[in-house]
Amino acid sequence: YTVSMLGVPFVDKVLFPNDQMDQTGGLVAMLITLSFVAVIAVANGFVQGSLFGLCGPLPLKYTSAVVLGTAVSGVFICALRIGTKVGFGDSAEGLTMGVYVYFSAGGVFSMLCIYLHQRVMPNLPIMLWQKKQEAMEQGEYSPLMKGSPSDVPSLRDSDRETHHRDREDHALEEGRLLRHPVPTEDIELMPIFRQLWTFAMAVFIGYLVTLSIFPGVLAENLKSSTLKSWYSLFLITVFNLGDMTGKMCPGRYQVKDGGLLFAFSLMRLAFVPIYAVFVEERMPDTAFFIVTFSLGITNGFLTTCSMSNAPAIFNDSKTAEIAGTMMVFFLLSGLSLGACGGWLWIFL
Repeated sequence: YTVSMLGVPFVDKVLFPNDQMDQTGGLVAMLITLSFVAVIAVANGFVQGSLFGLCGPLPLKYTSAVVLGTAVSGVFICALRIGTKVGFGDSAEGLTMGVYVYFSAGGVFSMLCIYLHQRVMPNLPIMLWQKKQEAMEQGEYSPLMKGSPSDVPSLRDSDRETHHRDREDHALEEGRLLRHPVPTEDIELMPIFRQLWTFAMAVFIGYLVTLSIFPGVLAENLKSSTLKSWYSLFLITVFNLGDMTGKMCPGRYQVKDGGLLFAFSLMRLAFVPIYAVFVEERMPDTAFFIVTFSLGITNGFLTTCSMSNAPAIFNDSKTAEIAGTMMVFFLLSGLSLGACGGWLWIFL
């Protein structure tokens, strides 16, 4: 991921500078760039699945934090684009510099993430506790041995106020630990899906709706005589701000019922005809900002509630980990299908 992010500006600036590029060189540069983008997409899906699987056995707030991080990154990129647009302008050279800044920032930040993952995260109290939990589930660790999970007071103290119903509180306060090992090969996917299908379909439909509208419609189909080239950028920024707000709401207003989340995702299908009517009737800019913020805040709330609560319905860490990864599969499936569905807007 890091090499591909840094490779895009390197290929364009060093290997194939514009003033020395013929038609063949341009084709090669494009193929290399597209290859880097494909690697980035694959690596992104792999990392997301791994992270949500890692957070699956942990208390809800850790999955919520990962989901919130995706929203914060969207807001950061919008702010970065606004800065590069102001600093470099809309010329071809300015757009090129904006691309360089985007991919370079992503590469540098991913290197920081690698360092945190290797050096900092393994030593966090919650990760040390989870390792002991897994060892006990596999019969390799006894709660009577020195260094049991009850020796991690910071976890109990920090979670008692706001997360009394989380898995961590139950494990620390009630000693709810599995007594028998749960071999990974004995875990079947279909029984897991039967228990979390409402959460899975909620996030699938949610991203199907969102990606069929965002960012394609906001970037390509809408024009403003007032904001001009800033219009699509401001709309995307408003969506990301709404998405971030929605992903923060479950910290106070949590919905744990999969059936309700599934029904909520079906209600969000109404955004498709709403945008279709708005585009056809050429509604004012204010109307698009309001409905776009609503699209973002509902997407964020639905994502956090679904992704954090689905793994929590399972008692053992291995099943919860698989559940977290399965949820990412449905999220990315809805995202991909929704992005393909966005092409249908060109017929409006």
